[in-house]
Amino acid sequence: MKIYINEGSFGFAMSPLEKIDLISNSQFSGIGLWFEKLDLWLDQENADPQEIKALLQTKNVDVIEINFLKSLFTHEYENPILQHEISQGVYYAKLFGAPFLTAATFGESLQPSLYRENIRKLSEKLEQEGLSLAIEFLPWTEIPSITELQELLAAVDRENVGILLDTYHFFMGDPDLNALKKIPPEKIFLIHSNDLVKNPDLFSKLSLIEITRGYRVAPGLGDFPLIQFFKTLREMGVKAPVSLEVLNKDSASQRHIESVLNAYTSTLQQIGA
Repeated sequence: MKIYINEGSFGFAMSPLEKIDLISNSQFSGIGLWFEKLDLWLDQENADPQEIKALLQTKNVDVIEINFLKSLFTHEYENPILQHEISQGVYYAKLFGAPFLTAATFGESLQPSLYRENIRKLSEKLEQEGLSLAIEFLPWTEIPSITELQELLAAVDRENVGILLDTYHFFMGDPDLNALKKIPPEKIFLIHSNDLVKNPDLFSKLSLIEITRGYRVAPGLGDFPLIQFFKTLREMGVKAPVSLEVLNKDSASQRHIESVLNAYTSTLQQIGA
């Protein structure tokens, strides 16, 4: 079974070349890359993205996703900020052979007519490029759960638009497995897997955003009921690829890096593969 690692699991002090090399020496099949961070690194190093492409091919590392559009839900489609995000996301997805471009439901006081039309227009563009859009709901936004996101997808009604299901957002939002079962399995395009050690005293002082960015751990090392979660997905017939996204404030530490790289077996156990 192919399991991937999102590069955010290693933070962004490490270069994409180093991350690709790490993954090539592990049991994982590939990586998810962030276009914004690629832009920054390539600019700082005055590097050529072809160097990344060549290393991916040499090391036999696949790219599963390009993360992520931040402005899809808040800006007019032709707004330069959104258009830049789209152009860079599509560019890297095509260059590295990634099937998915991702977006997240950022924003407040959202206008459904705006973001629905944005998604439709983007899906048409991606269809021409042979790409799909995987949207991630965030529990602190106006689209906080898989139920609300599926309602949006039903309204948009595009085959190449589906769900990016992150275990952190699911369990820290509305962890309703019955609601999950109502989702058409083919609409779950991609799964971000991670875990969390419950710490009520600490988490009472932090927001969901602070926790998500600083305290995730590798699957099987925390308290999320991932075995039941993935059992439900199997019973539903979900075939989506799994990518570890283990954002952590200590992501640069050797201990964290090793825990992620050594999580392949425990991830298989959680998935039930």
